[in-house]
Formats: sequence, C-alpha cells, structure tokens
Amino acid sequence: MSRLLLATVLTVLSVSVIGVAAADETITLTPINTSDANFNRPHDVAITEDGANLYVADLGNNRIQILDPGNFRVLGTFGVGDLAAPHDVAFDAKGRVMVADTGNDRIAVYNVKVFKYETKATLVESWDGDGAMGAPEGVAAGSNGVVYVTNAGFGTVLALRDGAVIASAGDTGPPETHLSRPHDVHVSPDGHVYVVDSGNHRIMIYDADLALVGELSQADYGFNEPKYMTFADDGRLLVADQFNDRILILNQRHEVIGQIGTDERGDGLNQLHKPEGVDIAGRYVWVADTYNNRIQLYRIGAL
Repeated sequence: MSRLLLATVLTVLSVSVIGVAAADETITLTPINTSDANFNRPHDVAITEDGANLYVADLGNNRIQILDPGNFRVLGTFGVGDLAAPHDVAFDAKGRVMVADTGNDRIAVYNVKVFKYETKATLVESWDGDGAMGAPEGVAAGSNGVVYVTNAGFGTVLALRDGAVIASAGDTGPPETHLSRPHDVHVSPDGHVYVVDSGNHRIMIYDADLALVGELSQADYGFNEPKYMTFADDGRLLVADQFNDRILILNQRHEVIGQIGTDERGDGLNQLHKPEGVDIAGRYVWVADTYNNRIQLYRIGAL
C-alpha cells in the first residue's frame, strides 16, 4: 500500500477510538483523505487485491466508479444505462467484478480493465437465480466457486454456483431466525458466512451451507440499521452501523475495539452521516460516508 503514501500529502490528525476489549487492543485511526462530494448516496466500496483501485457502488448515479484509493482521482466508470441502484460491488475468484444490481433484481458480472486513460467494462454474466432474487443488496465470493447473495426484497440469503441457487436461508424455520431486509454478506477468514440483517439490527452467522451457527445481536452491540461490513485479513470485523453514524470495529472474539465516527452526525473531521460502506486493506480503511456523498480514508495507527 505504499502507493497511498505517495499519493496523499495531507495534514494528519490523530483520532482515538473507544473500545471495550483489553486496553492493549484498543486502536487509533488517523484520518488521511476525504473525497469531493461527487457521489450520489455511495454504498459499498471494494479495494482490489493489489491495492491499485477502489470500486464504489454509486447508487444514485446508477454506476460504479473506480478511484485511485489514495487521492480519489476518478480512473473510470461503468454501468450507466445498464445498472439500476447498484448497492454492492465485490470480486469473484476469477477477478471479475460482481455488482448487486438491486433495481434489476440480479447480480451483474463484468470483466473490467483499467488503463491509464480509459476503463473497459464488459458485462459477461447476469444472474437472477431463476427468479429467486428480489432487490439483492449484497454479494460475496466464497470458496469452490460459490457466491452468496442477500435479497432485501425477499428476506433471504442465497448460495449460488454458476448462477444457480444451491442453498438458501432466512425465510424458513423459527420466526426469530427470519431475516428482515438483509443487506451485506461476507465470508470470514475461517469460512463462515456473515449476513447483515438490517431490519432486525443484527448480524447472523452461517456455515458455508447456510446453516445458522450464531448471531451478533442489537442487545450486545447497540446496532441501529447496520448495512455493509468487511473483514481484515486477521479476522477483525468492521461494520457500517448506519443510523449510529459510525463504523464499529470488532476483534476476532467479536469484542469492540474501536470505531470511526464521533457519535454525532456531521460532515466534519471524523464525522459521518449514515455511512453504509466500508473496506480494509492492511492498515487502511475506506468508508462510504453515504449521506455526505463522499468517501473517507483512514489509517490504523499513526503515520
């Protein structure tokens, strides 16, 4: 990620965060950069494996924007005229770009090439699960070619292989296990499938076959409409807790070790307004500050 340090020359302020785990686990985040407000309700963000490009689901503009992750220069866009209210963007095992094309009830899969002066994006697959998708808002790649999708419209999470549904959960079983407007889905480093159950203010944990194995509840974490999340390589979990105007950071034991946001809605330094998206690579964290129509960049620890 040295590219970020070369691309960003800014005055840096240190922001302490509040944690409830052991004191030696409490982390400090340094705000590094804020984009211009040239988005319309940006939702989830995704950094490429090589750290070269940041993809943003620019929902209100019906497009995906590709940014330099350090200075936020726009490198390309795609999807205009094809996508409708895209909520999530992720990468499959082949390096293709998967978009939760919410307004079209599908997952759109693109081959994308980012060149110095242009971006070429080709739609190569379109998955609707034979009608099983209703306003999908989250997509994530699992192992062995399995892709997981959350259906906000149908209250389900699906497992797909080659675009076909092979398992589902969320709308059967005891009522307390039903999903309400599920948004994001992510696969943890240990292979569990985490689903943000936004309408129930919690995160549900499944095994790879979508059998329920656990829950991160509102009672324990104070969630208020959590939306998108991401995992660090070491298993730390970051959650965009939208109506609390914060990004909550949990360690591998699901203890709170910090947050981004001051607990007061705003557009100032380290303030957020209903953030929805977050991603992490190494010591860098990107936040979709959704209702401020901007992207923010933080570093874990001092520069």
